[in-house]
Amino acid sequence: MSTPANPMIIQATERDDTLNPRQLRKAGFIPTTIYSKDTESKSIQVKTKEFVTHYGRGLRIFELDGVKATVRAKQVQIDPLTQAVLSVEFLEINPEDAKKAMAAEAQRRADEAAALEEAKAQAKANAKAAAAAAAAEAEAAEKTDEGGDAAPKAEAEAEKAPATA
Repeated sequence: MSTPANPMIIQATERDDTLNPRQLRKAGFIPTTIYSKDTESKSIQVKTKEFVTHYGRGLRIFELDGVKATVRAKQVQIDPLTQAVLSVEFLEINPEDAKKAMAAEAQRRADEAAALEEAKAQAKANAKAAAAAAAAEAEAAEKTDEGGDAAPKAEAEAEKAPATA
């Protein structure tokens, strides 16, 4: 499994030029290309199941075993009807940059989780305040039905209830 400091390792091989991309996909591979600013692009192939499993978990940085490259999934082409991965464009990156990117991604996910927990707590507090206000209003309506003038008292209680929106 990938950790924030290490990219996920997936198997990759040079692309079989005798097969067209459709035949590659039928054989269980995704035709991919690695782009680099230092070298020419390379045509490779990766196993479909392996890539889709890790990409679906949110991983975008991979170490390609067999090609010896650390890459970031730059663009993934997906069939709109079948949702099958048609091709992937990888951008070769420095392994140190990969570690920094993985750490930044882990931090972003942790921040999102914290924000979600905070939103849940706020929603719970809002629901509690709304229930208290509704109970006060119901009590005031009950007292009004008995003949007493409880409207000013109910309004005062509603103002005391924390109104967080």
